[in-house]
Amino acid sequence: MVEPILAVRDLVVDYRTRGARTVRAVDGVSFDLFPGETLGLVGESGCGKSTLARALTQLIRPDAGRVLLRTTVPERDLCTLRGEALRATRRELQLVFQDPYASLDPRLTAGAIVAEPLRCFGTARSLALARAAELLAMVGLAPEHAGRYPHEFSGGQRQRIGLARALALEPRIVICDEPVSALDVSVQAQVLNLLIDLQKRLGLTLLFISHDLAVVRRMADRVAVMQAGRIVELADSERLYRDPQHAYTRTLLAAVPPHDPPAA
Repeated sequence: MVEPILAVRDLVVDYRTRGARTVRAVDGVSFDLFPGETLGLVGESGCGKSTLARALTQLIRPDAGRVLLRTTVPERDLCTLRGEALRATRRELQLVFQDPYASLDPRLTAGAIVAEPLRCFGTARSLALARAAELLAMVGLAPEHAGRYPHEFSGGQRQRIGLARALALEPRIVICDEPVSALDVSVQAQVLNLLIDLQKRLGLTLLFISHDLAVVRRMADRVAVMQAGRIVELADSERLYRDPQHAYTRTLLAAVPPHDPPAA
């Protein structure tokens, strides 16, 4: 039996408002992510998807639960790691953000942005920039793009830069938080095709987060449906789209446009 590469158990994230009221954004979420698969996570805006992504990568600290990274023996609970031990996991678990412009430092060129993670882990500048050029080519950008700044790129190109940066440390797992929602439909198709190709070439495991079930259907092997901070249904993609069990899933499917995004 194949063991999960990431096991999430009873994860809770609370936000405190100015009035000292507690809002539970992630409410006891549990799921497994298996090597080489794409798990789609879908739900309406505000259901807790992005908060969950940030909690998995420890950009925000969960209030309870475990995030078990099983790329080594023994497994590591990311929620208990601090300092250098947590930093070391960045090589294995990376996040691609929703907004491809806000996630890129406007003061750096594309080459420097992609090289930055390598520099943070001690790679010499010349070697890091050379590797950045290779990564930019891998995501479909030209050599001259390395010297340009984020504002000189289109939205789709900026998302390619963000993806190249996420791949710089050769992670095993990439969490894609609404990676195409800010892009035009035709550009969406190009980025989705790129993700599919990179997953096959690099053996990546993906958690693909989206509010768009048509996009998720194209990408995911399994689908988890999130509502109000909880996963209310999780099933193989084919089964979920053919025979949804939860009323909320049926509501989401009823709102899906009649045609999937066009293939590029």
